[in-house]
Amino acid sequence: MSAASDKWLTPAMLLVPAGFLFGRLYFGVLRHAADALARRRPGLEDLLTLLARLLAAAVFFGFAAREGGLALLMALLGFLVARAVVLRSARRTP
Repeated sequence: MSAASDKWLTPAMLLVPAGFLFGRLYFGVLRHAADALARRRPGLEDLLTLLARLLAAAVFFGFAAREGGLALLMALLGFLVARAVVLRSARRTP
């Protein structure tokens, strides 16, 4: 492998765990918001939580996209793995 290929590979590979951590946070907040909505009527706090999640996702994936297509795909991979982990844990919890 040449030094030029190592330059783009490292940031892209680092975005897999970053995407996973961001995904855990994102889907954890989403689950908390869904549980709260199940207990009460939606309010301004719920709208602000939704907007904050969407803004955070846009910023995170925007930074990943600035690193290139491979980096964006790696970030998305980590994000989707986190989604699967959160969904699996939610199915086990009554």
